[in-house]
Amino acid sequence: MLGSPGIFWLAVPWHGGSRTGIGARRISSMYTESAAWYDRLHRNKNYAAESQRIVGHVRRLRPNARTLLDVACGTGGHLQHLRTEFTCEGVDVEGGLLEVARPRLPDVPLTQADMTDFDLGRRFDVVTCLYSAIGYVRTVDRMRAALRCMARHLEPGGVLIVEPWIQPDSVVDVEDRWVDGSSAVVVIEDDDLKLVRVRVFRSYGSMSELTMHYVAARDGEIVSGTERHRVAMFTREEFFAAAEAAGLAARWCCDGLTGRGLLIGVRTAEPSADRELPTAPGTHTSV
Repeated sequence: MLGSPGIFWLAVPWHGGSRTGIGARRISSMYTESAAWYDRLHRNKNYAAESQRIVGHVRRLRPNARTLLDVACGTGGHLQHLRTEFTCEGVDVEGGLLEVARPRLPDVPLTQADMTDFDLGRRFDVVTCLYSAIGYVRTVDRMRAALRCMARHLEPGGVLIVEPWIQPDSVVDVEDRWVDGSSAVVVIEDDDLKLVRVRVFRSYGSMSELTMHYVAARDGEIVSGTERHRVAMFTREEFFAAAEAAGLAARWCCDGLTGRGLLIGVRTAEPSADRELPTAPGTHTSV
């Protein structure tokens, strides 16, 4: 993932066209090299407070919960705090983000896998999927597959918590940042890195697109690159239908962690076309 940290040019498609440049190369991973900067770009995110809210939801629904799986765990910002309450594991499709997470979480097993199709061979009291990562599956069918996959890793009575992306009928969140055509700038001025990220947000029906252009000065060089993130905006009805198919009794928490809401489900039945997994070590099955 990191390759040469901070030195890259990423060419990405734009509605059938492409951008190219000197030394341009196409990659499919969203964070192949910008993963090295991820924590700096998100340094104002309050992972500790969000994790405490997660713990509160879990304790109300499953007081004796001991094990937790964080799907799309990224660089481990939430796991760093959740591991003080639970025996944790993490899954993410982005190997680069996991490489950043591993030194921070030496005692937490981390697995590179797609959230729509993974099998850890064990079940957990809690499964989370936070920071709107579910939107990256892009289609309703893949979202349903992801929820089924997460649900099958839950103990009976276990709790699934999914933080959605913004709703397609609003295209504005509580921070007023997600108006179609809006833009934002993040500036990092650390001793070892000067970095500017410009982000433009566009929406197309139920799909949103975030184009992020980076310019960085590091190790005596100025480099730049572009990432384009396509993130689906699923409706509550789509989430509820997927939860029901996954054997979950679900409700919606409007405030959520960042104003985007939370889908909170309790496993009450076996997901469709599924098989049982063994219990993760330390799991209590009482609710």
